[in-house]
Amino acid sequence: MILLFEEVDVQYAFDSVADFILGSGSSSASAHNGTGLILSLLQRYGTKVLQFNADPKGTDLPRALYTAEQLQSYIRGEPCAIDSSIGAEVFLNSLGMDVMTLKRLEPEIPNGGIHLVTRNKRPN
Repeated sequence: MILLFEEVDVQYAFDSVADFILGSGSSSASAHNGTGLILSLLQRYGTKVLQFNADPKGTDLPRALYTAEQLQSYIRGEPCAIDSSIGAEVFLNSLGMDVMTLKRLEPEIPNGGIHLVTRNKRPN
């Protein structure tokens, strides 16, 4: 099975977002691309979880998606829950922890995963 986290250079995406937040080099376009890559990866992760009849709500995925969306809005200068660069750092650190957890759990998805909740199937 192909692991999503092996297909994408997530560290580069995080680095470009961190550089933008810290004002140390990355442009908003580069940081926006970084959050876009992370969001795309997380959405594909959710699809993968659903393919194995598990519920992504039983993972760190919903929080990771929310955090990545808020960071993307912050980078774009749009209204969001982040009101400062310090807040953006907190969101980025939270997202990093969630992504590390999801990456660790990804190989377990076909087996029901460690924290995955089995969906209730409806009777025919």
